[in-house]
Amino acid sequence: MLAIVIIGQMRSYKNIEIINSYKKYLSNNESIDLYIFTWDKLGYSNRHGNANIHSKCNDIVINVDILEYYKNCDFINVKHVLIEDFDIFIKRLDDELLQIYNTPFRSHSKVSTCLPIQYKYQQAIRYLSNLNDIDNYSNVIITRPDMCFVDYLPTLETELDNIYYNSICIRCIDHCWYGKPRTIIKLLFNIYDDFLQNYNEITNIDQKNRDNNELLLYQCNKHNINLNILPKYLVKIIYM
Repeated sequence: MLAIVIIGQMRSYKNIEIINSYKKYLSNNESIDLYIFTWDKLGYSNRHGNANIHSKCNDIVINVDILEYYKNCDFINVKHVLIEDFDIFIKRLDDELLQIYNTPFRSHSKVSTCLPIQYKYQQAIRYLSNLNDIDNYSNVIITRPDMCFVDYLPTLETELDNIYYNSICIRCIDHCWYGKPRTIIKLLFNIYDDFLQNYNEITNIDQKNRDNNELLLYQCNKHNINLNILPKYLVKIIYM
């Protein structure tokens, strides 16, 4: 049995191409359990600085809309949806974290989005870690709402302390990766609590200490988690 954990703004989640890709590449005639940890505004994908801002990017996301959409997918079981007010999250940051968040990240965005992303990783995995049946899942996939699969998972025969993903850019892990439940828990359980330590230990050359990919890879290294990467596409972004 497979679990998909969706992290971040819901963006283009209602694009039919995304859910069809789950059916084609992931379901294997079995149901998929879906866990969603998101924010209250729909948002948009930024095309690395060339923002295609959709007219609905500030629309409010509510639980009933998400459940209504996925109930039409007979192979999807929505197990949990958590929606938070992003503005409240920002207001609760201490001065040091707020300064990091308000620092533009390369040409990608006007803020460092790695911070709320890492927060959501930890929130999601701490919820999953409390499930009595978490080990019934063969694998847990971590991905974003705007990601469409374009290929099958490279393997279903995964091993503990191993993470798997495909990417043309071998250090680009955060679009989609997966592994055994206990490996995902080990990787993400304290990732937000560890943020400042990791931020200070990773080089700031090319702003790598605010690169979500580098933060994830650094956490893998700290926990002796091996990376299994194929240089090919597994997912693509569906822009709004």
